[in-house]
Amino acid sequence: MRKLLLITGLFTVMSLSVGHAQLGDIAFTLANHDGADDFTIVLLRDFTSGEQIEFTDNGWFAAGGFRANEGTMLFTFGGNYLAGSQITLFADESSQPIDQTGANAGTSVETGGMSLSATGDVIFAYDPSNVPSAGNESGFMAAIHMNGAWDADATSSTSSAKPAVFTDGDTSIAIDPEADNARFNNCVAASGAADAAALRVIINTLANWESNQSTAYTSNPPLCDFLTVLSVDSPQLRASLDTYPNPTEGEFFIRNRGSENLLDANLYDISGRLVRSFNLVEVPQSEASLDFSGLRKGLYILKINAEKASISQRVVLK
Repeated sequence: MRKLLLITGLFTVMSLSVGHAQLGDIAFTLANHDGADDFTIVLLRDFTSGEQIEFTDNGWFAAGGFRANEGTMLFTFGGNYLAGSQITLFADESSQPIDQTGANAGTSVETGGMSLSATGDVIFAYDPSNVPSAGNESGFMAAIHMNGAWDADATSSTSSAKPAVFTDGDTSIAIDPEADNARFNNCVAASGAADAAALRVIINTLANWESNQSTAYTSNPPLCDFLTVLSVDSPQLRASLDTYPNPTEGEFFIRNRGSENLLDANLYDISGRLVRSFNLVEVPQSEASLDFSGLRKGLYILKINAEKASISQRVVLK
C-alpha cells in the first residue's frame, strides 16, 4: 500500500490544467431582471482559482463592437470548480458571487454600474484578456438575450444585434417573447446529455426554459444538478480500478489493476469546489490510500485522472 502526498496551497492549483476561455465554456441557466438583477451560469469545463470571466449588458453593434454607456462585471474565481458547477452573480453588486451551496465563489468588480433592464436586456460573457471588438469575436463565451428575438442593431440600452460567432440553440439563447425573468427548467432533458457539448445545446434551447414578467425566480440552490450530468466516465478505466470503502470514515483506497498509470485525484464538495488534491503514484498494480480526515461529513465527488482517461464517482464521508 502506498500513501499519497496531499497537494496544498499553490501546488493544488498547479496540479490542475489552467484553461483558456473559449466559446461555449459556460452557459446561462437563469436571468432575473426584477429584484436583485441576478443571473446564474453553469461551468461546462473545469475552472481553476484565479480564472476570470467578464460580463456586460452593453449591446453589440451590427457592424461589430460593444455599444457604450452601460456596465461590466469582472468575476474572479476564488477556488477550483468542477464542470457542472453553477455560480450566481448579482448585477447590482448587492452580494458577492455564490456557488450552488450558497458559499462565496470569488469576487466581482463592476465598472459603469451594470443594471439589467426590466424591459429586456442582454448579458454577454467573454474573456477579459481578449475583449471582443469589431473584427474580433474570439473572446466571447456565452450570451443570453432577454429582449425577444435579436435586434437588427444596438440602438438603445435594451437592444443588441447578435455577434456572428453565436448560434442560438448552441452557444447563445434569445428569450422570445421578451421576459423580465427566465430560467432553464428541463432537468429531465439535461440528465440525458452525453457530454458538455450536448448539455450546452439542451440548455440553450428555448423550449427548455420558462419565463415570467413579474416575479424573480429563486436562483440558489439551482433547479437542476449538472454536476452529476457532467461526471466524467471511462468504462475501461473504471473497470480497472477498485475504490473503497464507500461510505468511508476518512481513509479511502484506490487499487489500480490496469496498465494505465494514474496521475492525480481531486476531491470536490457538492458545490463543485475543490477541497483536496492528491498526487497518485504512477505505478500499476498498486494500492494507494487517500486521507479524507478533517473534512465535514457528507457527499463528495472524486475525480480520478489517468494518462488518457478520467472517471468521477460520488463518495460519502460518514
